[in-house]
This record gives sequence, C-alpha cells and structure tokens, in this order.
Amino acid sequence: MSVSIRINKTFEPDELLEIIKKLRALISKSERKTSAFVNDSKLRHLHTLLQQLEHAYNEYEEEGEVDYIDENEYIIPAKDLYKLLSPKRLELLFTLAKEEYISISELSRVLKRNIKNIYTDLKFFEQYGLVKLVKRHKSVQPKLIAREIVIHLA
Repeated sequence: MSVSIRINKTFEPDELLEIIKKLRALISKSERKTSAFVNDSKLRHLHTLLQQLEHAYNEYEEEGEVDYIDENEYIIPAKDLYKLLSPKRLELLFTLAKEEYISISELSRVLKRNIKNIYTDLKFFEQYGLVKLVKRHKSVQPKLIAREIVIHLA
C-alpha cells in the first residue's frame, strides 16, 4: 500500500538563482532544437516557470523575502509514512520549524537525542525534500524547507 503526500517548500535566494540559470540554459537548448513554427507546450511551460522564478527573485531583491513555493508530490510506501509520522521525527520537524540551528550537534543537544539518530532522521527528511543539509565550515546545518505537508489517503 502506498500513500501520496504533497510537500510545499520555499527556496533560498541562491537556490532560485541556480534554478533560473539552469532553466535558461534548458530553454535555450530547447529553442535551438525546436523550429519556430512548432507550438511546443513544454517550452511554453518552461518560459512561464522561468517568468515566475524571475519575478520571485526580483521581489526578494526589493522586499528581502522569497515568495515562491514549489509543490512536489511523492508516492511513498505506507511503512515510510509511518516513519515520517513517528513521534521523534515529528518532534524534530516541529523543532526545526520553530527556529534555525547552526548544526546537527546543537539540535541533538536541544532534543536530547543521539547525533547519529538525528542525522539519520534528517537524511530521511532530505530524501523527501523536507529539509536541506547545508555544509558550513566543519559542521552541517539542517534547514527546514518544507512549509506544508499534505497527505492524500485516497
């Protein structure tokens, strides 16, 4: 048995710039391959997405906040849903939602849990796009990027 979950996440400004750069390259490559007379819906979709991302980045430059949410849908096995919703993992997600931590070891101290177990949980979350692990000097900083998780049971 599988369950569908939708995860809404936000982006950091540098991530938006990287996506914009890759999207521009992809569009340029696609336009060279597609004749001017072909009405390519995928190419139009890419142009629309690029405009949305550029608009979000421009707003960030003006207002200081990124206003772009990406929705991804995952089909996950029921056993992984149980893992996702375990009390320890939910506590970890809620803790990350309240404030940022500079390292996994700091998070481990706050939650009074083993660093290895915290790291394992964060890697599980990373696989589904809930968190991002950012290398900072000699440590790894966990960043919650998911803003909403929607579970579809049917």
